[in-house]
Order: sequence, then structure tokens, then C-alpha cells
Amino acid sequence: MARAMTSLGNKKHLERFILNRGGKTIEEIALAENISEEAVRKSIRSVEVAKGYHTQEYLTESLIGIILKSTPAAQEAILTMLTATKPKTVTNERGETATIFEPDTDVIAKGLSEYRQLAAVAQPKPGHSTNVKVGVGLAMGQANGSFVGMEERMREIRQQRKDQPVLSAPVIQATVLSGDDVHVEDGDEEE
Repeated sequence: MARAMTSLGNKKHLERFILNRGGKTIEEIALAENISEEAVRKSIRSVEVAKGYHTQEYLTESLIGIILKSTPAAQEAILTMLTATKPKTVTNERGETATIFEPDTDVIAKGLSEYRQLAAVAQPKPGHSTNVKVGVGLAMGQANGSFVGMEERMREIRQQRKDQPVLSAPVIQATVLSGDDVHVEDGDEEE
């Protein structure tokens, strides 16, 4: 009896692959199906190989292969379009008819259009540029969200220093005014 096929191959192989990815060990799968561990490994490998045909990389390589194989025919078709002619019957002054070939401007225009499209696709693409804005030139109150610019942060720090002066010296000196003389006493002395 033939097994049902999926895009990744035999359905039984796919089931084993899914069980293994779901956390079952190769030994557990082999024991449950009463087959060898090597048979389970081969099933899993066959699905992994089939998965290789379902990737963007494989698709890109396949499309490139098609383009490369058809390039000579496409090139010949475009060249033929660019040199297309159409017959025209003319009569000379003696009444004799002759057939001449003149450029077929409609076909030539289509050929040029195809050529331009191919040339545009073949042009190298510029690298991706990322525009990073750091809030330069923002006026007060324009910033939104949680971003605070460097200038705004510096203003906040300066204001905090003004509002909450910090005494860093372990000894505080006091100025005592007595009469006309002013002298400075050490803060550690008894009053």
C-alpha cells in the first residue's frame, strides 16, 4: 500500500520528524513504532532534505537557474524586436509594384521598453541607509515619549544642584560676627 505524500515527502517520515521536533527522542519514536532507531533517523533526515527545497534560498537559486538558461533566447528575442521590420508594397512611376521592408516602430518600441526594464533590474541597488535622529534642535517641551535629550538632562541636573545643595566637607565652618571683628571658628569646638 502506497503512503500518502506531502510536499515534504512521505507522510510517515513527516510524522516522525514532527514528533522529534516536539520533544520525543529517536529512541522513544523507534520503540513506539517497533522499528530501528536508524530507520527513525533516516525518516527525519529525509524530511530535513525535503525542507531544503522549501526555502527562499532554494527558490532564488532555481529562479536564477531559469533566467540563466533562458537568457540566450530572451536576448535573441529582444534583438529581433529591436530590428523588426514590416513589409510595405510600393508602386513606382512606371506602375511596377515592389515590396520593401521598413522598420516596425511598434515592435521596436516594445523591444526598447523590455530592454529598459531589464537594464533597470540589472542596475546595482544602493545600500540601505538608516536615518537616525537624536533630537538635535528640539525646543523645550517638544520631546515626547521617554526620550530626554542631552541638553534637557543637563538643565535638570543643574536645577537639582541649585535646589538641593550638598555639603561634602566633613567639617563645617561657621562665621561668627562679634562687634567689629569677624573670625571663623571650627565647627568641632564646643560652644
